[in-house]
Amino acid sequence: MKKIVVIIVTLGVLSPTSLLAQDEQHAPPSGDLISRPNTEEVISVGTQRTLLSKVLGEERTLLIRVPKDYKKGKKRYPVLYKLDGGKSVFLQTVGTVEYLYDWSLAPDHIVVGIKNTDRRRDMNLDQGADQFIRFLAEELVPFVEANYRTKESRTLSGQSASSIFALYTSLRAPELFDGYVLGSFGLSEKRLRRFEKALAERSKNPQRHHWVYVGNASKDSYDKDGSRTRRGLAFLDSLKKTEGSALDVKTRVFEDQGHVPFPTMHYALRWMTAAQAK
Repeated sequence: MKKIVVIIVTLGVLSPTSLLAQDEQHAPPSGDLISRPNTEEVISVGTQRTLLSKVLGEERTLLIRVPKDYKKGKKRYPVLYKLDGGKSVFLQTVGTVEYLYDWSLAPDHIVVGIKNTDRRRDMNLDQGADQFIRFLAEELVPFVEANYRTKESRTLSGQSASSIFALYTSLRAPELFDGYVLGSFGLSEKRLRRFEKALAERSKNPQRHHWVYVGNASKDSYDKDGSRTRRGLAFLDSLKKTEGSALDVKTRVFEDQGHVPFPTMHYALRWMTAAQAK
């Protein structure tokens, strides 16, 4: 049986001094702040849940955010799965999703942050990557879809090493996700050969349409000569030739950005929304 622990994850609290005057009778002199008792309000951005994985033989911590109006209706939502999904990355992702939805630039999403336990093991194609794909396919996605009102649309997002894993997932389990957001995606010569082998071994092209967005940076300290980026893009060209019209790819190099450019998620979700509407 899966063991689940629910804990509220909070972004912080609104202190009494942050609540501006709403009653003109109590308006303070200019420059002063209001201090009222019992006016603190917790701002919740999600829940923390613990999933006991039989595939991995360990507990995995998830940070899950549902849309603001989730409890008010029966609407179903697309799901964004975020690798390296600890608190900081989770909050960045939630902020991006809410901003884009508020400005009608992308649909609202359920966000699932997957915290790391042993990143080197799980993201490494020569170690635990295939086991972690099994965890996603056999345990995590079924858990989310059994407990939340989800649409069929699923996006997997990774950064640096986890971006390599994310695209590898599209080769090993092509029906699992339809969207991929890859921050600082690049391949060593060894990884390129591994990807080409996985593509050649795939028995058939996916039935799902795939959308892949890649955000790289002009000042990436992990790829100073740009060779990893070029190999990654070369493989995407090969993948496009194989999948044809079933694959849409968008790449962008962000100027004056370093490793894992911050705007990647913002522009990825905007692009996917527009591309999927065609």
